[in-house]
Amino acid sequence: MTHSGQLSGWQDAWFDGVRHACFDKDGVLINVHRYWRHTTRLRAQHIQRRFELKPECLDGLAEAMGIDERTGRIRPEGPVGLRPRSIVIESLQRFLAAQGVKTSADALGQIFADLDEEQRRHQDYDVAVLPGVGPVLDSLKRRGIMLSLYTSDRKEHAHAILARASLDAYFATLVGGGCVTHPKPDPEGFVLACQRVNVKPADSVYISDTAEDLRMGLAGGARKVIGVASGLGTVEALLDVTPHVCQQLGG
Repeated sequence: MTHSGQLSGWQDAWFDGVRHACFDKDGVLINVHRYWRHTTRLRAQHIQRRFELKPECLDGLAEAMGIDERTGRIRPEGPVGLRPRSIVIESLQRFLAAQGVKTSADALGQIFADLDEEQRRHQDYDVAVLPGVGPVLDSLKRRGIMLSLYTSDRKEHAHAILARASLDAYFATLVGGGCVTHPKPDPEGFVLACQRVNVKPADSVYISDTAEDLRMGLAGGARKVIGVASGLGTVEALLDVTPHVCQQLGG
């Protein structure tokens, strides 16, 4: 289904009759580019040291994972920030093979997992809460709407990030990429979040910054989906999926 229209600005009426709001994390609650550029650079540094690559390879490693080093932003095609970790690792494998380094997906996955633990231990994240987030979450809680989060990021990372941003207390449950058998764009995670708060998808909304995620919410039976243009998706792409599009939460 294709929708036509213009950016309307946040409307509280979008939540009339809704019992549960499920949020994406990156690009909706926090600045997606800052968060993933920092983590991707850490990964690149670990991999450069592990395989004794020249320091000049650092930018190439980050680019292979999906960061445009000229702008410090995620590339439109990702894969980081847009695709599951397995796809990021596949892209990284291809880059390493071109450098004469052959390694397995399992080996790279372990490097990522070791860095996950190091980041959690040192709280080494670049977290910038986007404008409007706190007031919107407060308003929805006051209305008695249950709040959950479904993100492709690892659950442990997401917990740590929400806590650092002082947002964790808002959410009744959190579903991460590792909690599901079928990651985005499959709606399994959204449906699981609904089950955990005991609210049907038909009484729920999903809020995200990408058209693919919005289609995922609709495929999962959401009452409606809400697009926010504060992350990776353009206003035009979001409006192709839903008429409920705003520039950012609350605005």
